[in-house]
Amino acid sequence: MPRKKKNKLPLDEIIAGLHKYVQASCYDCITPELFVYYVLEEWMILDGDFSYNDVMQEFEVIISETMERLPEPLELGELELSYELGQCFLRAREAMEKLGTKEVTVTQLMCEILCTDECWANFLLRDNIDDLEFFLEELNGLCGNLPYEDEDVAKYAEFAEARNGILDLAQELGKHFSEMSDMMEDEEPSERGKRNPDDWRNG
Repeated sequence: MPRKKKNKLPLDEIIAGLHKYVQASCYDCITPELFVYYVLEEWMILDGDFSYNDVMQEFEVIISETMERLPEPLELGELELSYELGQCFLRAREAMEKLGTKEVTVTQLMCEILCTDECWANFLLRDNIDDLEFFLEELNGLCGNLPYEDEDVAKYAEFAEARNGILDLAQELGKHFSEMSDMMEDEEPSERGKRNPDDWRNG
């Protein structure tokens, strides 16, 4: 029977720390990219064997290219979630209620980010992490591994099945990016150099 473990990455503490990080960095909102970057950073502090420096560097580049720094930091109460991250929270809460979990966890929110199309965080995680299922299993271990009021095995199995279902869906969505990359490689050099105003990655 799965045993409960201490949650070393409570979502409320992650969000509180992320608010301070975003404020100090003079950003105007909290995006999925900032959330994933901050979680990875905290994960490395907790686990000396965990190392995704290459992934974090990719996130740093995208954050610097897509986020503008304000002249002065906003007050903590003025910082808001981006539309994409807000939708991830809503879906994670719906999943929590459906599964009967006590609270939304970092793992559940990460799964929702992996199900978000036209999202740099989703694209970068898929492009840089070979085994996403192992990645989420390790993350889930830090999040307590069993976010239920009891240790009902059926509920745990349901949670695991739901998580794997989310990964399957996320893999399907990820094919979109692979197809886009293949199309770009097949284009003539002159065509590749043209900027598509409708491409979300040009934002």
